[in-house]
Amino acid sequence: MFYLIFPWAEADLQSYLGRKNPRPTIDHPTVQWLAEQCLGIADGLCQLHRHQTTYISSAWSDNDTNISGLYGNGRTDKVQLYGRHGDIKLQNILWFCDPKKVGDRGVLKIADFGLAEFKTSPARLYQGMGRIKFSPPYQPPECNVLGGRVGQSHDIWSLGCLYLELITWLLGGWELVKSFQVAREATYPEYHANVINGTFFTIVPGGVDGSGVAVVKPAVTEFIESLHSNASCTEYLHKFLYLIERDMLIIKPTKQTEKGGIGMPELTFQLRALCRQICDDPAFATTAAA
Repeated sequence: MFYLIFPWAEADLQSYLGRKNPRPTIDHPTVQWLAEQCLGIADGLCQLHRHQTTYISSAWSDNDTNISGLYGNGRTDKVQLYGRHGDIKLQNILWFCDPKKVGDRGVLKIADFGLAEFKTSPARLYQGMGRIKFSPPYQPPECNVLGGRVGQSHDIWSLGCLYLELITWLLGGWELVKSFQVAREATYPEYHANVINGTFFTIVPGGVDGSGVAVVKPAVTEFIESLHSNASCTEYLHKFLYLIERDMLIIKPTKQTEKGGIGMPELTFQLRALCRQICDDPAFATTAAA
């Protein structure tokens, strides 16, 4: 019998935002911590999306014919794998802190890889919507669009949803996060009713075949505008919101050859640049900007 010992997490991110720290202060240490944690999560997903390994188990040889020939050949070849987490949400980000350290803000780490997958090429990760399990409300639009194929862009959409709720928490605390969730659950008679409430997108009539077209919910775009108009919104938060809205919450084209939103390497690069600006210029992080 074997026993596995893991570090103890004090809370998941939802519990941290809602119970541990429901009313944050927009000061430099808090904003810097948030920016660093967002970068850390993105960097972790970036490693998952492109993972190099030298060991292939028999499970890989059974499920992925592209790498079956490498198993058992006595070599230690490096193999590039492409992964997808598939279930990014507040409950699957864990908050670890050291109670012995005074003022320790803790660190956020990705957990729950039950829906994760690895393949030998990004194209092999893309599967039809009926073959993918997902957790609302962070599910991507591809899950509800006829012909939609879910791949690594799933993680980027879900991460954009999570980041948007983190900014909401910073500007208005947990109460504003709950208000945002309620706003997303509102139904619109002109939209299709087959989209689960609370998602960040909906389906409108249209499309070549009349099956419907995915769009970001008006409640989401309106809420983002309200965050921009928030009296406490800083230049850093403005830039972060633009990154989410313009590069992450993007409806992915049904054709894989068409460019969709941002990739994880570019996203990580941009978040790292924002972190550097926060370190170099405290006013960038904490001074309200129109």
